[in-house]
Amino acid sequence: EAIRQAEHDAAADVPEGRVEIAGVIVSTRVDDGIYGLVTKMLVRDDRGFRVWGTLPASLADAETGSHVSFTATVTPSGDDPKFGFFKRPAKGVINEE
Repeated sequence: EAIRQAEHDAAADVPEGRVEIAGVIVSTRVDDGIYGLVTKMLVRDDRGFRVWGTLPASLADAETGSHVSFTATVTPSGDDPKFGFFKRPAKGVINEE
């Protein structure tokens, strides 16, 4: 728990607006939305913060643990400045490590 808190404290605050996200996919989940099944993902950015949103089609082959980068419109959470939500992801790339 102490390690997790230290990582949280060291993380940068979530930026707001249209930004480049580069980081590791922590988890994915399939939701049944209004337009059918949608895959969501949680990404831990290289700057330390985490963002949640829809997996773009260009990253369909990405798995948990994959390092990815994409551009999206990000909004910080009202509860935690180190967590946010993204929408309209584009230009997704799976980065080779």
